[in-house]
Amino acid sequence: MKFKKEFELILKDADINYKILDIQKITEGLSHQTYKIVTADNNYALKKINQSIIKGKELYTKITNPERISNIMKNNGINAVTSIKSKTNNYIFNINNSFYMLFHWIEGKILNYDLLTNNHCEIIGKTLANMHNIDFSDINLDIPKKINIIIFDWNKLYQKAKKQNKSYINLFSENINLLYEINKKAKEFENNMNKDLVISHLDLNMKNIIWQFDDPYIIDWENSGYINPTMELIQISWYWSGMDIGKPDFEKYEIILKSYKKYINRKVDKNIKELLYTDIYGGLEWLFNNFERSLNNENDKNDVEIAEKEIVQSFKEIKFNLEQMDNIINIFEKVF
Repeated sequence: MKFKKEFELILKDADINYKILDIQKITEGLSHQTYKIVTADNNYALKKINQSIIKGKELYTKITNPERISNIMKNNGINAVTSIKSKTNNYIFNINNSFYMLFHWIEGKILNYDLLTNNHCEIIGKTLANMHNIDFSDINLDIPKKINIIIFDWNKLYQKAKKQNKSYINLFSENINLLYEINKKAKEFENNMNKDLVISHLDLNMKNIIWQFDDPYIIDWENSGYINPTMELIQISWYWSGMDIGKPDFEKYEIILKSYKKYINRKVDKNIKELLYTDIYGGLEWLFNNFERSLNNENDKNDVEIAEKEIVQSFKEIKFNLEQMDNIINIFEKVF
């Protein structure tokens, strides 16, 4: 089995003394690779960290803070899947300068939209509210509490893409003014976005929840940090009501909002239009990161291809977000 010797070193460092019976590659993700390790005792998930995304000294900060957050969530009743530490109390395993994280394997299923029910949406709304109700005031994280909106230099990226004759150059040219317009509006609303922040997951979409019947187990906490809670509610309702695949189900959107309202113990921000623009800014960040991945000649071919597919998809999603803005505002105002 490929990687068996390296992976056995990781298990040994985690004080897991069982031979590996099988290794299965589970994902070739946008960010990291994941493997299922089968032993005679238990099964484990091993995540290989993509160092083109998390580099150098920031690696340990990017991993340590989210693991502290996920452990607090777990201690407060959230089904957070936390990593297994090494004998020396580290979250990260370094094998030949490749970096890994180890988890207990969770048996269950990741839903696709065809399997999503109204009951799942109610559970998601309740889960998000319970996460937002947790008191993190005693935790000292090495991450900025203020969320800064950056005005990206889209023109510089465009000129670089044009020079490299990228396949998406026409799409970029048609939409560059729109990117600047959204970016400018999001910057104007920056102060409101930074009011009443909570610590949360920040990427609670379908691929990051494993379901055991009606119990959601939340994985992949590396993006967790500070966020305006109402903005995360907008994001989650969007993901779980078919918006991100262009098949909006406004009933499911409303169910999530109502479930959240039932369980939340804090004030809900009513400045919905401002928060929608700052939410779309998250799409701009993802787009900008994928442009950089695509235009970096040091990245391997596969990473570049994945980034370029994401660029095309991101443009579609950003436009769709704008088209649905009035519908979302109407539903939100109806519930709150």
